[in-house]
Formats: sequence, C-alpha cells, structure tokens
Amino acid sequence: MAQSVELLFKELDSLIRDGDFNGAVSVCEKVLKIDPNDKDAFECKLVALIKADKYDEALRTLKENAKLAGQYVFEHAYCLYHTRQLSEAAALLAAVPAPKPPRVLQLEAQLYYRMEDYAKAVKVYEQLFKEHQVSSATFKTNLVAAYVSAGAFQELGKLIGSNLKSAETYEFAYNAACGAIEQGDLQTAAAHLQLALRVCQESLQAEGASDEEVNDELAIIQTQLAYVHQVRGNTDEALRLYNAVLKNKPSDESVTAVASNNVVAIKRDHGLFDSFNKLKQATSAHVEQKLSSQQKKVIGYNRCLLLLLMSKPEQCRELLHALEAQFSGWDALTMVEAALLVKEKKSAQGEALLQSFVNEHAADSQRAQLSLAQLHLQGGDKKAAIDVLERVVALRNKPGLVATLVTLYEQLGDIDSAIRVYDAYTASLAAGDRECYLKALQGAADFKLQHDRFREAAASLERIVALRPTDLHALPSLVIACSQFDHKLADKYAAMIPKSAVDLGGPPVDVDALEALSVSKLAPSRSAKKEELAALTDKAEGGKPAKVDKQKKKKKKKIRLPKNYDPNGPPPDPERWLPMRERAAARRRQARNKGAAMKGFQGSAPEKEKKSVAAASVAPTPAAAAAAAAGPTSPKASATAAPAPPAPAAATPPKPQQQQSSKPKKKRKN
Repeated sequence: MAQSVELLFKELDSLIRDGDFNGAVSVCEKVLKIDPNDKDAFECKLVALIKADKYDEALRTLKENAKLAGQYVFEHAYCLYHTRQLSEAAALLAAVPAPKPPRVLQLEAQLYYRMEDYAKAVKVYEQLFKEHQVSSATFKTNLVAAYVSAGAFQELGKLIGSNLKSAETYEFAYNAACGAIEQGDLQTAAAHLQLALRVCQESLQAEGASDEEVNDELAIIQTQLAYVHQVRGNTDEALRLYNAVLKNKPSDESVTAVASNNVVAIKRDHGLFDSFNKLKQATSAHVEQKLSSQQKKVIGYNRCLLLLLMSKPEQCRELLHALEAQFSGWDALTMVEAALLVKEKKSAQGEALLQSFVNEHAADSQRAQLSLAQLHLQGGDKKAAIDVLERVVALRNKPGLVATLVTLYEQLGDIDSAIRVYDAYTASLAAGDRECYLKALQGAADFKLQHDRFREAAASLERIVALRPTDLHALPSLVIACSQFDHKLADKYAAMIPKSAVDLGGPPVDVDALEALSVSKLAPSRSAKKEELAALTDKAEGGKPAKVDKQKKKKKKKIRLPKNYDPNGPPPDPERWLPMRERAAARRRQARNKGAAMKGFQGSAPEKEKKSVAAASVAPTPAAAAAAAAGPTSPKASATAAPAPPAPAAATPPKPQQQQSSKPKKKRKN
C-alpha cells in the first residue's frame, strides 16, 4: 500500500508540473481513499481545486473534512472571497491570532475593499507596510485604490508623487487617474490614463500577448478615458471610444455595463428602446455582482428614466421599489416617482410625495425641494413655490435661486421681499470676489431704481462709489437717486463725476482744434471715399495713384406709350404690363373676401385662432420668465425640472490586483 501511495504522489507531481490540476484532483482523491487523514493529499487537492477555479467544490471538500479544515483558514477564506461570501470570510480572518502573516493581511484588506469598507482596507494596508515592510508594485497599486475610494487624497498625493514616474504597472497609473477624477482634476486624469495606455500596451506586447489580449486589457482604461472626455463635454470622442470598447466585447462584463450606460447617457432621449435593451443586457444578475454600489445605483436610475420616457409606468414602479430597497433615502428615486405621477396627471400626489420626502430628509433634499417648487410653478401657485425656495438653505445665496425669488416676488408685487433677497445676496458676497460684489450691487441698485426705491438704491450705489470712486455708471445713477430725496447730497456726488478725459487719467483734448474741424473733414463724402479707395488700390498694384472719373449720370428712358394713344385723353394704366392677378384691383377683391366665411375641412380653425394657439404653446413658464426678467446684471435663474436626464455612471472604480492563492505542493514530504 505504501508503494502504491508513493507512485500516486509521483504521478501527482508530474501532473502539477504540467498544470493539469483536474488530473491532480483525481489522483489526490485516490490517495485519500487509501488514507482519508493524509494531510499532504488533502492540501494538494484543496489548492488544485483553487487553481482550477472550482471554489464551490473546494468549500465542499473543507466541509467534508472538518478535522483538517481548521488548519487551512486562509484557503477557506479565499474560497469564500471568490464565492462572494464576504462577511464569512472576514470573520474567519479576523479570528487569526496576531501577528498575522502578510498573505492573510493582504486578503483581509481586499475583503474590506470588496465590502466597500474602505477605511478599514486602508488601515490593514498600512499595518501590512509597517509590520512587514511590503512595498511591491501590487501592494502600491492596491493601496492607491484604497486611498482613492476612502477619499484620503493627502496620503494619495504623497504616494503618487513618489511612484508615478517610475510606474511598474499600468494599474498604478490607472488608479492614480481615478484619484484625479475624484478630485475633479480631469486634465491630470487624462494624462495619467494616457500613461496607463502606453505602459499597458508596451508591457503586454513585450510578454508576447496577442492583439485580442492587448485590446481586452486596454478596454477598462479606454472606458475611463471616454468618461473623462464625456464629463469635459467632448461627447464625440467619448462616444468613439465607448463604441470601440463595445465592439471588441471585453471579457470584463462590468466594463461593458459601464460603457453601455454612458452611451445611453450621451444619447439621452434618442433611441429609447435600443438604449433600454442595451442596459438590460449589460446589467444581468451575474454582472451586477461585479459592479460597485455607486454603479448599480446610477445604472438602475437610468433604467427607471428610460422606462418613464417609454411610458411604461408599471415596470418603472417595479424597478423603483427594487432600488428603494437597496438605496433608501435617495432623492433621485423620489423625483422619478413624482415625475411618473405628474405624467399620469396626478400632480397633487406628486407634490405630496415630494413634500413628504423633504420633511423626512430636510438636511439633504435640495433637488427634491427644487422639483417641488417647479411643480408649484407649473400649477400657477407662485406663493407655494416661494415658500419652498425660501427653505432651501444650502442654495440661499446661489445666483439662480436669488434671481428666481426676486422675479417671483416682483410678479406678486412684493417689492420689499424682493429687495430683502437681493440685499442678503449682495451681503454674502462682500467678503468674496470684488468684481462679483460690485456687479451684484449694481444689479440691486438698478432693480431698486426701476421700482422707485431711491433711498435703497442710493445705499447700494454708495457702496460701489466707496470701492470705485470714478465709476461712470454708478455715479450718475447715484446723483439721480439722491436728487429724489436730498439735493445737497446729489450735488456732492455730481461734483465727483469726471468732467473730461484728464480727470480719468487720459490725454487732454484741444477744444479749439475740435471746433475748427468742419463737417466735411469729420465725415468725408462718399465720392472722396471712392477716390481714396481707388488710390490705395493703384498703390497696392505698384502704379501711381490715378484720378477717379466722376460717375456719369444715366439717361432716362423714354416712356413707351400704347399705339393710338391720345395725349389729350386719360393717362395710360401704369399696371398694364402686369398680369391681372397682380394688379391693385385684384388685391382689393382679395381683401374684401378675407373676412368671408371659412371654407375647408370640418374641424379646421381660422388663421387667427391658429396664431393664438401657437402663441400660447410657446409662452414661458413662470420659472423661465423669472430667468428672462432678471436682467443682464442679475444672477441667472436655473429652475430644476424633475427628473434629470440620464446620468453617466460613476467612473470605473480603482482596480485592485488580486491576491494570489498558495501554490500546490509538488512533492510529498519525507
């Protein structure tokens, strides 16, 4: 029996050298039939199953032999990690006594990263560096991914600054680009992604990879670069890159899902059916396991919008409820549901739904509040819209909200409240940019002058003059305002208005020379201009200036009279050359018939009614009127309609490198 076991281990060693892990599993099972407690055969079978990606079978093997399974905690946790049983795997590794081996810490960090507990992932990676001085390229790549996801941008900057130029892997440059995207530095992100593309292509070609393999690895980088172009507004280039990635059918299905979603976001409401099918195919249950929670959220939201635009209310509600179970308290879902109710002509229910969400999530409901105000405006209830907008504390000093409130108060005739809003806005800018502050003051002053609030206007204009004493717009306006209630003060400011260009720092003006100029010198005649132009043309051609002949008068043509015309009789008809339908008499007949009874198909409307209907259809909504009435010096209104257009998915997350499993033993211990 011992001899047969020895022969089996020799066969096992040969199979492992050849990479035949399935055959190695069969041989291990033969050994275990002879000796069920053979530790080496059990370990080789377990690791061979892991190498063959048979994680479920490896877990069954551990469960069947609980006596030996306790000695293979790492392998057990690794199999749980790959079967998405993350909590169980984390519990196993947490029970490992300290000091933990490096491979256990690396797997534990990856588990926390996959569970989206990024703070713990960073903590474990830093522990790994301190206790074991790990500094490999894989470790640095994963640490960058953890820093980006945890928002630890200060530590990220230090790590990238010292390692990016000598980046050993394209994953490191890719993760550095993800960090730049999170910080809003899209130009730097594009540069890092270009570096990642170059390093990836060069390294894979040096390893002898085929073109298909190279394109498959480049897909995630190209998708991220397309996202950067999309956010920067270069949608044509983004669409080109997305289509190139989808054409190559990358093996990573999460890349396909993100690219498909972002193409839908670019197309917006064009090709709805095709867009919905693309998203449905790209987000199967198998693919969703590979997506981050943020990606699932955005893609699900876009699917809801497509169903809403495709007029499929039941399917839209079903998907909304599924998303609400995962992402409760997200205002975008409530806004879609409210839009669905409005589309079904249930505006009151939509308003009640938004109001309920605002009451429950007062601290984080700006978009829902703006949508609620929009519904009130569409219903013609301006006072209710104002009440909602006044409670949007986070946007109180934003130009769009200020302009909308001022215009609504103006339309209601409440000028005092409009001035209060304007004054609060200008006060908030006092400590900021000087030019913005001056423009806001000027806009407030113009508004007050327009409504004969001269004292309030003078107060705003005085602040401008205090900062810019020679302002040629503010000073005359201030004189006009003060003249309505204080003549002495008006005279004081009138004296400050510059009398000449010298007062403004310009060159002096010779008044006598200006008066001596004749009109002909100030405005040359048309013939003089022609002569000057002809002279310049001759000079350009190399000749001498030539005199321009005066234009000859055209001779008048003799009037052609009809034959047998009697000079003493009535004059000939001047319209005798025109067709009968174009003569004045025909036009008079058409004018008389214009008011006659309408003729045409049953149900058609007269032209007057058609014009009135067209005018009604293009009339601006109250929010649009608010923006139009704000004026060039006032902040622009930005009314938010619910729901928003399809959104591009959050950029593909940083790419951690996988922790490798332990290798199978090749020989039996003696």
